[in-house]
Amino acid sequence: MGTSEKWPLYEIGSHDHLHAVGVTIAAWNQIETVHQALIQLIFPQHMRAGLHVSELLGYDTKVKLIRTNLADIATKQELELLEVFFKHANICKDYRNILCHAEYPNQPPGELIMMVNGASKDRSTIDLLRFTVPGIQEMADATYLTAAFGFNLWRL
Repeated sequence: MGTSEKWPLYEIGSHDHLHAVGVTIAAWNQIETVHQALIQLIFPQHMRAGLHVSELLGYDTKVKLIRTNLADIATKQELELLEVFFKHANICKDYRNILCHAEYPNQPPGELIMMVNGASKDRSTIDLLRFTVPGIQEMADATYLTAAFGFNLWRL
């Protein structure tokens, strides 16, 4: 596809919304990198194994592995800070999941972007979400700051 002056050629929200969503997702990738670095602390002599474990495990299982194994090598204060990181990262995970898994019905650019977040279990209702650009930017900033906090736990 050639370069166009206007991309995308279809309407799914303003460019500002889409940029904020993309930044939130990119910041989430930094949190995943923190998890990978924490797993590497568990496998200091087996870096390849640590990377492989990080690739194979889902979010909740990674957190469980890190909690269980760092308890043996971290101080009480470090473990408390780690729990703060996990608490905030979990909130950021919810942000990321909403933004990544919601559907964006075709809509013109505007102050709000509307998202549909799936049907209820009984299929009788759907979650209709509306976010402003500053709201999504706040999610991105919180995610970025959470990743920075995680990287600085032990100066990873």
